[in-house]
Amino acid sequence: VSATFNGTGLPVDGVDYNANAALGSGDPVGAGNFVVYDGTGSSVTVTALVAGTTYYFRIFEFDGINTATQYNTAAVLACSCSTLDTR
Repeated sequence: VSATFNGTGLPVDGVDYNANAALGSGDPVGAGNFVVYDGTGSSVTVTALVAGTTYYFRIFEFDGINTATQYNTAAVLACSCSTLDTR
């Protein structure tokens, strides 16, 4: 959980990543960054979160499949959100 995405976390052109809404279960992108959604919809419910933790997200637009996949890493939507501390 890093606002700087551990200095990594940019998808690589030509790579299709497997997503999983359970945080930490999708393919890694860099160190400690995981794919939670890959599709045409406008939302995802992320699970496996820890109470009282701030999470950072980046959303990348892409086009193509397999070796033709191209990611837009210049215009990236970034945000953070926190889970409630239920202790």
